[in-house]
Amino acid sequence: MKISAVLLKLLNVAYFFAILVLTLSVIFLLYVIFGPELEYPFDMFKEYMIIKSKNEFILFLTPAILIAALNTYLFSIIIKLVQNLVTEELFTRFQIAGFKLVGQLLMFITVLDAVLEFIYRIIFNSRITIQFSFTDFWIYISIGLFFIFLSGIFKKAKDLKEENELTV
Repeated sequence: MKISAVLLKLLNVAYFFAILVLTLSVIFLLYVIFGPELEYPFDMFKEYMIIKSKNEFILFLTPAILIAALNTYLFSIIIKLVQNLVTEELFTRFQIAGFKLVGQLLMFITVLDAVLEFIYRIIFNSRITIQFSFTDFWIYISIGLFFIFLSGIFKKAKDLKEENELTV
């Protein structure tokens, strides 16, 4: 299957960039903590937030690193899952658990990102706004639910496969 080779290459590139973002984020956090004092207020995103102190900067960077780490972990699971789907038999326990975990992680990261954005707006902008962009929130939740649904389908297929092997 040529499409699986292209998919694996694409996932490996995305995984590389996820590791790069995670590494650079950790280095930047260490620079903020131990490096020279930055000039505050610091405009991160003009209309989004103005960081007024080192503690606020650390408060902003720490959850961003958590999300970057979760995204890196998500890519590693997806890569292992695709490799397993290509090289192993179908409907294994690993595939069922992998699809479910990918769906749960995707939904968790999406909700965590939305909650953090809400909290950031309160802390850094002193205003409360609730915004859910269709592409930024609901699509990722739907994709997460799809992976969990796919996990259920693989579980049913595994059960049917085992039942079929017993009757033959």
